[in-house]
Amino acid sequence: MATKVRQHEALQSLLLEMPGQVDTLIERRSVTGFIDFCRRAEDALKGFGFRQAADVAAARAMVEARPVSAERGPRSRKDKARRALEQSGTVQRALSDAILPAEETIAQARPLIRQIINLIAASGALRIGEAHEVADLPGRIWTLASGHEQLSPLALQARIHLDRGDILAVILAELDLADFMED
Repeated sequence: MATKVRQHEALQSLLLEMPGQVDTLIERRSVTGFIDFCRRAEDALKGFGFRQAADVAAARAMVEARPVSAERGPRSRKDKARRALEQSGTVQRALSDAILPAEETIAQARPLIRQIINLIAASGALRIGEAHEVADLPGRIWTLASGHEQLSPLALQARIHLDRGDILAVILAELDLADFMED
């Protein structure tokens, strides 16, 4: 199962591609890239178990559908590009809707985790001197916070929002190694 942080990163990466996809549709009127993008977005959403995968699949189907007249040539390509532009908003909304719950959960836990990191760094309880110790630092911070009498309430609050893997990912993102270096 993917963690909230990984889900968020994967979907946010797709969402950040949207402006480029729309620009390509406007400039080149080529829908091939947009259809491929929709497939990737649909696969990601489906892989994470989000119902928004159906919205993206429907948008892709609307773009790929042939008009009743089944006209071919430049006019048909322009119509397809127009439909793709119309459906780009649906795809963007689907990705945004899927990201929002994870984003909110991570945002609630981030200040708690940041506070834990700052308290441990200020106390001097953990120091790193060797390069191999850097890889273990997020785990060591979390173990210390979970077992420490004064830090465990903060750790428990963070654990309510995120699982251990997500917490370690947030610790890694928030970590300033300079705070833990030996003098």
